[in-house]
Amino acid sequence: LQYGASRERSPDLVVGGSPTTATSVLSALVGAVKKKPQSLKGSDSIYTQHEPLLTTLLNDAARGALKEVDWPYARTPQPQTYKPQDIIIFMIGGATYEEALSVRKLNELHGGKHVFVLGGTTVHNSFSFLADVAQMPS
Repeated sequence: LQYGASRERSPDLVVGGSPTTATSVLSALVGAVKKKPQSLKGSDSIYTQHEPLLTTLLNDAARGALKEVDWPYARTPQPQTYKPQDIIIFMIGGATYEEALSVRKLNELHGGKHVFVLGGTTVHNSFSFLADVAQMPS
């Protein structure tokens, strides 16, 4: 709980940046159920639809649309129309293979218009992540 509790997360990852309440979570779940299932493009696994939060953040950064409240240092005095070309992400504590794949796909999608570089202290798999959690002081 210490590692992933709500006080450790910022911004709110569950419901669009607003304070999470039981009602808002329930309404988000009901809305997700009512939507038509997305195409799985030949895959039988529902897990292929997952997209890491990093993908959304990088798309917002490429458009110059990061919220200043959440990212105060990402927008130094620049004109509102400023859109960065090279974006470097360094994940202290490590990144996952899925995040690395996401960065690769974004580089292919943007075709050189934006260049995303991912670095980190390690590349996590489930075993290394759980080993880090086990080493945390209680």
